[in-house]
Amino acid sequence: MVKTAKSIFLVVLLVLTIFTSINLKSESVIAETNTSQNILRFSYAFNEPLISTSTIDSKKIASVTVDDLPLSGNSNQPCLPVKPLRILLPQSATIKTISVEASNVISSHYEELSNMEIAGTPKCIDQSLSFNESMIQAYNENEIYPSDIYENLGIQYFRGWCILHINLFPVRFLGITNTLFYYPEINIKIETTQGAYNSLFDINSKDEVSKIVENIEMIDNYQPQVNHFLGNPSIFEYVIITTQDLINISGVSYTFDDLLNYRRSQGLNCTIKTVESIIDEYNGIDVAEKIRNFIKDAYINWNTRWVLLGGDKEKVPVRYLYDIDGIQNDEEVIASDLYYQCLDGNYNYDGDGFWGEKNDGENGNPIDLYAEVYIGRAPVDDKFDVSSFVEKTLSYENSEWQNDDYLKKHLSVGEILWNGPGGYGAGYAERCIDYCSDYNQNTQGIPSYKYSITKLYQRDMVWDKYDLMSQINSGVNIINHVSHGSATQASLDISDVSSLINTDKYAFFYSQACHAGSFDKLDECFAERWLNAPQSGGFAAIMNTGYGYGGTTNYDGADNRYAREFFNALFSPYEKISRIGVANQKSKEDNIWHINEVNMYHAYYDTTLFGDPYVEIKGAEDVKADFSWDIKYPLTGQ
Repeated sequence: MVKTAKSIFLVVLLVLTIFTSINLKSESVIAETNTSQNILRFSYAFNEPLISTSTIDSKKIASVTVDDLPLSGNSNQPCLPVKPLRILLPQSATIKTISVEASNVISSHYEELSNMEIAGTPKCIDQSLSFNESMIQAYNENEIYPSDIYENLGIQYFRGWCILHINLFPVRFLGITNTLFYYPEINIKIETTQGAYNSLFDINSKDEVSKIVENIEMIDNYQPQVNHFLGNPSIFEYVIITTQDLINISGVSYTFDDLLNYRRSQGLNCTIKTVESIIDEYNGIDVAEKIRNFIKDAYINWNTRWVLLGGDKEKVPVRYLYDIDGIQNDEEVIASDLYYQCLDGNYNYDGDGFWGEKNDGENGNPIDLYAEVYIGRAPVDDKFDVSSFVEKTLSYENSEWQNDDYLKKHLSVGEILWNGPGGYGAGYAERCIDYCSDYNQNTQGIPSYKYSITKLYQRDMVWDKYDLMSQINSGVNIINHVSHGSATQASLDISDVSSLINTDKYAFFYSQACHAGSFDKLDECFAERWLNAPQSGGFAAIMNTGYGYGGTTNYDGADNRYAREFFNALFSPYEKISRIGVANQKSKEDNIWHINEVNMYHAYYDTTLFGDPYVEIKGAEDVKADFSWDIKYPLTGQ
């Protein structure tokens, strides 16, 4: 639930003591680490829980917080603090045993917890909602939530670095007696054994690893077995994959060669690879797997880190991933380019007809969610699409913050989704502006000190598509959009995009609308028209290939969790990420800690980047904090 308003002093104090996102820990949560060759020990101390109450829709709600920890939010269960951990295991390690124990437990009865905050049933953003029906189902008050003091999410590999995800729960709740169980100290012991060397290991990624793991002292124990790039003259950090007919084009103003030449002028080694040559040179059960095997080979032997898929699904095929936790019965699989960037395993361990199932990772482990390369798709069909896409990308790249005033504008758009809690698009969009700590998710959104922000919120005013078109025509840099949608519509329809007159003022469009990015379902979806419309629309978009999901008791929907972390990646002074491909993937990886909550896999899979992943958002390249604080770096494991 939305927290009770605090005084300005307390808000400032919170800002001064919280860094950003879950990677940076409060000083009240302290860990001691003891690492030997195959045994890791951690000890975490937690402050006493605080109980606060707020009034939502005339109903009192009680919330439990511990330090600055985020809240779990599984459907129809109590919202409780969680301590997400990313523990770096020894190189090539597998887990033999995990032991998590609390030193003691303190139980207390709180009468106000009879109105405990409960996470509601998520709602598909393209559906209306009658609040004659309750969106909170009765949970079993005779059970303790969560069921244990920890949750093992399994091992993920980031470029060969072995990262264990564990969630600790310093408090648990028994509803029948309104009892809170508080664990002041939780101890972890992990015993590992040696496994196989990961061929995707990249020693040069250690700085990125150091920013996210608990035990940075483990980093120095990682060593490469072989340097794939030593003496290799063929180093291509940036690769375009497209078809031969989209290379051999003439009679248009721009081709993929123009984009490659611009990237070379930025210092990148670039090349282009045809789908036809990949089919001839690589093994795989279908074209998609052959392309993925090429990308893996390029990552290992060319040092490739950026890949632009230059084609619609007919040109560069899509992999459909299993819809693990979507709640719509008509969507069993989801079109997802995540398959091309997360390169551990084959994404179909059990060999059935479904890729991307929960345990389709290497050796039946959790599916790979960390990216080795950053992917974007240019959903082009013909030479005219190619020319429009390249022209708009280069136009944005060549725009200048000092000289092009439209770059300083942000458009925040929210429709009415349904009547009732979680039903205003504005409620999601406004949490992507400036610093926000709602639901204990600490994010730095689009900074109002840097951008002039226009808000089209149906919660506050009446507006229609012509108002939206007028704003876009005047020029905006970033659009953040929460509305109903379809394959051909996101407040505007595809014909409206072609009617825009924002030539040379092309925008980036982030939308949580359902299916606006479903390039697999129609000849042309909304995202495709946004990128391919000549001299109108925009240069890039992040949109859903499937359904978008919101909350029905608050604004902590799955899609908005990713949106908040996306803008945090761009505008947090501690993330310092400005390229849209990295920010999109970082928004997902920072949410892995609650991947088992409803709709989180779905949104992880279907939130898709349309555009060049190497593009930097103007204004994010030199972002600084819009407030000041004394930086106190956490101790190792803190």
